[in-house]
Amino acid sequence: MGDHEAAQRSLAYIERNHLRADGDLEPVNGRNLRERYPLYPHAHVALGAVLADRADVTDRILEFLSRHRHPELGAWGDRGDGRQARRFDAISTSSVALAFLERGRLDEADAAARFLENLLDIQPNPGTEFLTTVLGSGELLTEFPDALVATDRRVKLGARFQVWHAIGFPLAFLARLLEVSGDEHWLHVANRYLSLLDRSAQSWTDLSTGKSAWGCAVLYRVTGEPGYRERALRALRALVALQAGDGGMAALHGW
Repeated sequence: MGDHEAAQRSLAYIERNHLRADGDLEPVNGRNLRERYPLYPHAHVALGAVLADRADVTDRILEFLSRHRHPELGAWGDRGDGRQARRFDAISTSSVALAFLERGRLDEADAAARFLENLLDIQPNPGTEFLTTVLGSGELLTEFPDALVATDRRVKLGARFQVWHAIGFPLAFLARLLEVSGDEHWLHVANRYLSLLDRSAQSWTDLSTGKSAWGCAVLYRVTGEPGYRERALRALRALVALQAGDGGMAALHGW
């Protein structure tokens, strides 16, 4: 499946223009990734390299990412700039851990899943919001002076126009970990994330619902439960409805 030659060309371009010898990538443009999720591109390039049978590229990036992993929490987040305490979050951890998982690095994937489970356990208001980020001490981050940062560090359950992939990416990663490991415990944790999404009808119809659809599709593949399939199809139909005539996706609500 897919276009292997095109994938190889893309990786060759990244190697020539962006990938450093130490596995780091040249800084990306745009405040969202550079300041909030600087390891997100690394995770996706590493994952793509796995699927393209380029273990050499994957392993170079994973070695770099290993140096930015919290040794006790098993989590990833920002890179730290010396001006503030490092932060570790659900989106960064899920994306990076998925690359480790697909490379067969189950120890790192399992530790990341336990971080995501603990993140659920320490929520102070689980019925109304999901806080995505902790400090290096493990303390939940609850105050956000920057309103832009607050949009994806606090997901308001039941509200409109939220960053649903802050919940959907953990769901997708946990679903894939369940599929690879066969450990039913991760089905339980995935369902806990799913229950957060089910608190809002818009979580299945907004532009940031793609990761949730992916997670439910994997859960359906593993379990055969029709409810997962129904949620995935609902989200995918909504995304198709948001697609522009030229095939692109229009930016909505800041996306």
